[in-house]
Amino acid sequence: MVVHIAVLSLAVLCSLPAAAAPPDQGAALKAAELRRVEALRRADATLMATTDKVLQADPARLDSAALSRYLGYRIMRGHLTLAALNRAAKPLARKAQRKLIARFASNQGALVEELTDARRRGQERAYTRDLHVDPAHREMAERLGAGNTPHEISFLKPHTAARMGAHFLCLGRTAIFQQVSAELETPPVTYDKRWAKQALAWLDFAVADITRHEKNFKERETIRALDLAGECLLTMRRKEDAVTRWQQILDDYPTSREFPRIQQKIKKALGIP
Repeated sequence: MVVHIAVLSLAVLCSLPAAAAPPDQGAALKAAELRRVEALRRADATLMATTDKVLQADPARLDSAALSRYLGYRIMRGHLTLAALNRAAKPLARKAQRKLIARFASNQGALVEELTDARRRGQERAYTRDLHVDPAHREMAERLGAGNTPHEISFLKPHTAARMGAHFLCLGRTAIFQQVSAELETPPVTYDKRWAKQALAWLDFAVADITRHEKNFKERETIRALDLAGECLLTMRRKEDAVTRWQQILDDYPTSREFPRIQQKIKKALGIP
């Protein structure tokens, strides 16, 4: 009987609502959170200013070691922007969100151009092996949510950088290879013709760049770029143009393992059983 009473008493206690935090403690927690938000905002502004100062250099005049540092800051700037989108209050004011989207797109466009120019000068090693930023800046970027290696992007080439930029504008979320995972409620290409034009231009560039420069994975990378172009056009409600891009994959790569998946996309878009 004693055991049953003890168990019953424990059950009753567990069913009681948790005591509310003392008013003073709740206020202290809220104040601490507000201080953190402000501290992160100031840290982001300071690091962004430092990054922009580094990026005032002319990359064409830098040797490979200095260019690796420059490009590390360029990449980190993009990741800091995505992190700022993630930290912002939900829902973020439309004007503030679009300002950050514009900052990311502008930065990504600069990255594509700088990678292309570096390759033309024979400085590919600067972005394939030796990317870096100052340790203190890397640590702060990590604290700001810019990833574990905020100065790096996996498999970085001009065409992959272009595709990553298009991916964000077309689908409203970051590509898998980026350090920061960010997602928007609405893809930018659906409400701003500027972003629609930019995304498609990046994807056209990617296909041309792959054709001319990709040595080992030309088929795979071309299919990825054309597939994303189809998704982008479908998001813009340009179904026939989307099907054209996907059909190009089937025509150019009839033995591809991706053939059934792309074929199914076309059928779904056209309502074919």
